[in-house]
Amino acid sequence: MKGARKNYRGFTLIEIMVVVGIFSMAMVAIFGLYTRNISVQARNKDFLTASMLAQEGLEMVRNVRDRNWLVDPAPPDGAFNSLIGKANDDFIIDYRVDPDPSNMIQDVDATSLDITGDPNFLLYINSDGFYRHDTTVSLTPTRFYRIIKVNDQSADTTNPYVEFTATVQWRDKGVKHEYAASTLLYDWR
Repeated sequence: MKGARKNYRGFTLIEIMVVVGIFSMAMVAIFGLYTRNISVQARNKDFLTASMLAQEGLEMVRNVRDRNWLVDPAPPDGAFNSLIGKANDDFIIDYRVDPDPSNMIQDVDATSLDITGDPNFLLYINSDGFYRHDTTVSLTPTRFYRIIKVNDQSADTTNPYVEFTATVQWRDKGVKHEYAASTLLYDWR
């Protein structure tokens, strides 16, 4: 059997380099998708938090209206008028256990549309996970800022309403993000 050719069944160097190249490109693509997924997930978490903080602000405004009626069911100028008196005004609101619901509201002036960086609007979080503007206790600052604006009131005296908008802003990698929610509160009593 001298001179017989042996049949080696193996991969050549070129075939191995092609397979390694394809595998490398696939891994780079998978890693890129993974890192993009992490950043999108973080952004979605911020938007979800902002939406809940905006809704919470509107619920607290509604709570002020309702508690005004509970404290004094027939005030001389009406419980609803205390909210109408804030027309075209900016304020912050925090939940406080207080018999006087007006103590929940603090008037502030927003000097620009960008409230990020203004300590008046910064939200803090306590150890129980509750967000507040109040700095009288030791709280951890967050990157969220909330303001409540009174946008409009009806001219119709038979069915008066006030429009409130809660705006939450934050910065992520130097880019300002914003979430706003609005509601109409009627003098239904």
